[in-house]
Amino acid sequence: MNWIVNTPIAHRGLHNDSSVPENSLKAFERAVNKNYPIELDINLLSDGNLAVFHDQKLERMTGIRGSIFAQDASTVKTMRLFETDQHIPLIEEVFELVEGICKEKIKQ
Repeated sequence: MNWIVNTPIAHRGLHNDSSVPENSLKAFERAVNKNYPIELDINLLSDGNLAVFHDQKLERMTGIRGSIFAQDASTVKTMRLFETDQHIPLIEEVFELVEGICKEKIKQ
């Protein structure tokens, strides 16, 4: 259990809230590349998909008024986090990213 105390956990990914927003694919990529465990937040969308997003309201992260729960998978992919090139990812996108990085690390 020492790893829990000694290893940083990337809360919402390894982000800086400007060029690398929290809960973004870029934040998770940075965390996994540094071998940090990641913590993420998920919310159920109106179409049954799971979005990786902390807030119930969209405004803080996207500047758009409304609820994350009222969105669907195609809509969240168009929403930019903190005006970056990063969108609200679906959980499947995060799983694919992490799996890809881990497979590359194993090959090395």
